[in-house]
Amino acid sequence: MLKNGDTIALIEIKHRVREGTAYKLATEKLTNFRKLYSEYDKYKIVLGIGGMSFEGNSIEEAKANGVGVIKIVGEKIEYNTDDITTHKNQ
Repeated sequence: MLKNGDTIALIEIKHRVREGTAYKLATEKLTNFRKLYSEYDKYKIVLGIGGMSFEGNSIEEAKANGVGVIKIVGEKIEYNTDDITTHKNQ
């Protein structure tokens, strides 16, 4: 978890990102975070998933769920933040 002003970034790091991981982060894990840390109710939340490898359609799934992608390519790190959405408390 990273906090800056009124925004929190929740980044899940995996060795291998499988299909379903980003969806679970954007739904189940985000819901659990909100229940466990109610002191952050007023904060905007952005989500990200990082990994060494991404299986199947996991990158497209992350984009569809508003989750940023951080991946290792060779000795460099690439990131895609174009599709990140703010997950506001409902």
